[in-house]
Formats: sequence, C-alpha cells, structure tokens
Amino acid sequence: MWESMSDLLVRGLSRLFSATSGLNCISKSISKWVASRMQIAIDAHQIGGRRTGSETYVYNLVKYLARLEPNGDRFSIYLNSSQRVEGMESNPTMEGRRIPSSRRSYRYGIYYPIESWKKRFDLFHAQYSLPPFLRSRTVLTVYDLSYERFPQFFRRGVLAQMKVLIPWSCRRADHVLTISESSKRDLVEIYGLDPQRVTVTYPGAGEIFEPMDPQQAKDRLKDQYGIEPPFLLFVGNLEPRKNLPRLLEAFAVLKRNDRIPTNW
Repeated sequence: MWESMSDLLVRGLSRLFSATSGLNCISKSISKWVASRMQIAIDAHQIGGRRTGSETYVYNLVKYLARLEPNGDRFSIYLNSSQRVEGMESNPTMEGRRIPSSRRSYRYGIYYPIESWKKRFDLFHAQYSLPPFLRSRTVLTVYDLSYERFPQFFRRGVLAQMKVLIPWSCRRADHVLTISESSKRDLVEIYGLDPQRVTVTYPGAGEIFEPMDPQQAKDRLKDQYGIEPPFLLFVGNLEPRKNLPRLLEAFAVLKRNDRIPTNW
C-alpha cells in the first residue's frame, strides 16, 4: 500500500505539470521532461521523534520511495536528527539533509524557502502545513480535521495555530492527500477544496505486521509483558480526544449484558 502511495506522489502527482490537470500554461512536452527529472523535497523532520502516526507515515513514505527503480527523479529528505531511513543511504537518488535548527519558525519561515530556490525543487511534500515562498509545486498530507470537528479537545494555543496554518496550506497546495473518505469530505465541506485536488491514499500495514501462530503470540505476550488472555487492547496516546471513557463504558455495557466471558 505504501508503494501505491509513493507511486502517486512521484508519478501520479506529476500530472500537476500537465495541461490536462488544469495547469494549461505548461505544455505536455515540458510535463514529460519534468516528470522524468524531478527534484523532489520531503519534509521528514518528524523522523527521530516520538513514533506517532506522522513519523510512521513519513518514515514509510521515504522507505518505499527508496525501493523504486531510479527514473531520473532525485530526492532531498530533510531530517531533524541523524537518524536515517532504511534503504535511503543505498539509493543514489536520495540525499539526506540535516535541518540546522529544530525551531519550527526557522525551518518553515526561512530554511525551506531558501532551500527551494537554491536547489530549485519541482515538488515539495509536507504534512499539515506548508512553508511560505516556495518556488515549487506542493503536495500536502492532512490526516483529518479533528480540531475543526472537536475543538474542545485541543489546547487553545495549538488550536489557534492549526486554524490559521492548515486551512491556508490546504488552499495553497497544488494537491492534498488524506487517509479516508471522511477526511476528504471534511476538506471539501469545511475548507471548500475542489474534490479533484484531494486524493485518498489509505495507509498500509508495515512489514512487521503479519499473521502469527496464536499460541506463539500468547506466549510472547506472557514472556515480554506478563499479560495473559483475555484482555482488551487500546493503541494510541492518552488524550481526551481518544475518548477512552466511552470505550470503558462500552466494555461495562457488554459485561452487564453477558456479552463478555465471566472470567474477564
């Protein structure tokens, strides 16, 4: 699935340069030349931080791009840390670049705009917000608009920032990627985006996720974590917007109605 996502970013989104994509000022012949020799930049500053959805997404995006057969495209991968992505260093078309400062204001307001003009990017990919003054076409990934639907679950300062930067970035981006049809509807309805500018790319399961022998799985849980079935598993941050109280309430209802084994 990551391979289809990468294919969309590298080759499918090269349609942005063609006359048929609505950019009639750029000829098809120039489009073909650019599509085969693109300078692509990816903001991967999340890598090396907490392994959240954003880091997992961009890590796998770079990992599977590194597996594609070279076609003339070159990639600049911008990282905050010295951590590298699997396969990146063995791919001659990929260059890892260390961002000189972890400050967001410097990274977005100064560093990326200068880099885009200096290295003459053709395409820049980021998550949620775009730097200003870029010379390139842009692709933006937005996972959801939960802060618009449920603002009560976000800190006031963070919410104010998101409500300014993300709508501006979405309307400015040449194309927006999201991970569900529900999020696409929100982008269209709340921000008024053209549905043709929004593509749903479902994330896939990583290679480490594969069927296991049930007994081996139980033995590993017991050995590593001291957990024995039956148990209820929740994966995610402990945040109000994850709605854990409702999960526990649902569990209690099922137990009261004898829908759960008595040994739980």
